[in-house]
Amino acid sequence: MKKYLYSLIVTLSVSTLFGLLFIDNFQIVFTITTLLQFLLFNIFNTIYENILQKKAIELSIEFEEQRSKNMVNVNCPCGENTQQSILMTLSEDTLYECKKCKKEIRASNQVNTLLTTTPIYTKR
Repeated sequence: MKKYLYSLIVTLSVSTLFGLLFIDNFQIVFTITTLLQFLLFNIFNTIYENILQKKAIELSIEFEEQRSKNMVNVNCPCGENTQQSILMTLSEDTLYECKKCKKEIRASNQVNTLLTTTPIYTKR
């Protein structure tokens, strides 16, 4: 509420200053200046909101693209040998339900390290 009151006081002060510049037509200049301030603020605010919405949509699309990279195809360990896609996270195991046998299955992440070597090619 305090913010709106402050904004209204600043708007009326600017309108009063412009009205005092043209003291002969104070009421007309004051009214036009006040209306122009509200109109220009509304236009600016609309443009700014559209830019923010566009950025939010772009970030949402990028998030979904990154999220889709975590989809993994897994096989159910039951005899049905059903394959399905699940969303995996690196920080914890994922629990999912097999579509066919309806059993709860845990998919765990295991990180392995391997020593790489540079192969030596010899000409024969």
